[in-house]
Amino acid sequence: MQHSNPIGYATWFQQQSQLDRRLVEAKRHANVADVPDWQVRSTLQRAVQILKWHAMLYFADDTDHRPPSILITTLAARAYLGESDLFTATRAVIDGMNAYVENRHGQFWVPNPAHEDENFADKWNEYPERRKAFLRWHNDLAVLLDELVHLQHKGLPALAARMSESFTADAVQRSFQRLAERRTTEVKTGKLHMATGGLLTTTASGPRVPRHTFHGQHPHPRG
Repeated sequence: MQHSNPIGYATWFQQQSQLDRRLVEAKRHANVADVPDWQVRSTLQRAVQILKWHAMLYFADDTDHRPPSILITTLAARAYLGESDLFTATRAVIDGMNAYVENRHGQFWVPNPAHEDENFADKWNEYPERRKAFLRWHNDLAVLLDELVHLQHKGLPALAARMSESFTADAVQRSFQRLAERRTTEVKTGKLHMATGGLLTTTASGPRVPRHTFHGQHPHPRG
């Protein structure tokens, strides 16, 4: 798979990341006029990391069918709508990313946003089993995120145990330990409040987007 115009792609991804309201607020309240973007990792970047990490583990014994990183990144960036909460953003990206797979004359197509004639899903047309593997991975992660929502009332240990089934246990435990420590600090400082989404999200969950359209239907009026 060739990646044409890498500088243009990087610029496009950076523009998608700028939708992150957290970055906007960081710059708005900064003591200096200009905060370099690299000092604040965008929610989109972190969501893409989660998707790629899960894919790496999911396809650990089947690397031939692992979705290319550039394909995951592009679909996630297309579906991202500026959510600043990581869980909300990741869930929204998973819900929306399949709608950005086009069907051009019977061919699956995910155009390079910096070079529209390049198709990041070209191998799906040569090897249909790779698209099926992508669908299985996507569904597995979508189910995981849905289960985490329902497990919130059982507390952090239950969430950590479920995530350990899909992610490496040590990394998950460290993440939840940091989350617990942060929440303890928030309680002590009076900053903790329970939002509509519960433990993992600070925004209400909106309507779910159908996961497997694959007909070039874009639910969001964005390129």
